[in-house]
Amino acid sequence: MVRRKKFHLIDLAAKYDFYIIEEDNYSKLYYEKGIATSFKSLERIGKERIFYIRDFSSLFGSSLNISCVLVPPQFREQFLMEKLVLSVFPSKFQQKILETFIISGYLHFFTENLKKKLHYRSKYLIHLLQQIPELRIMHEPTGGFFIWIKLQQNIDEDVFYELCKEKGVLILPGYIFYKDQRNNAKFRICFASTSLHEIQIGIQCIKQVIEHLKH
Repeated sequence: MVRRKKFHLIDLAAKYDFYIIEEDNYSKLYYEKGIATSFKSLERIGKERIFYIRDFSSLFGSSLNISCVLVPPQFREQFLMEKLVLSVFPSKFQQKILETFIISGYLHFFTENLKKKLHYRSKYLIHLLQQIPELRIMHEPTGGFFIWIKLQQNIDEDVFYELCKEKGVLILPGYIFYKDQRNNAKFRICFASTSLHEIQIGIQCIKQVIEHLKH
């Protein structure tokens, strides 16, 4: 969402007395600087309407199960009480590691290095996908480690997913993101931890499946 629309939504929240929940897990992974602006960074002091959530496991993996939450001042006491009653507290050792990681400045170094790797993988993946006419890239990612693809309409998507799975290629069908689980021939590929060689093999398997379904 562009900056202007974010300001407008914040103004609407104040006007109609509602709150915005912002889950900002991937803004550190935009390939170019200055692209991502959070809602939280735009709200006005004294008119806070944003519940801001950041999960560090998106950067470091699920083994570091730590998140941070910023809530509007009027909810802080209630939020802390609820957390004390309901939460399972993360390891203090993990929290100390993360604190050291941030204070030392290594977090910035880590994310910059990770962004370069992800950007290179995304460009390589896009290059391979563009050579398969039955696939259409819905949009080229500007950050993160996902890419959305649309299948040609004459390909049975359920059979496609199953054959890819048999070849060891796990892709996320787009219909699971819809309440009615509609078939829309869209799917998502993740390249978070794959090597270039694994990407090449995976796309080759997808290409073989498509060729099989065409005949």
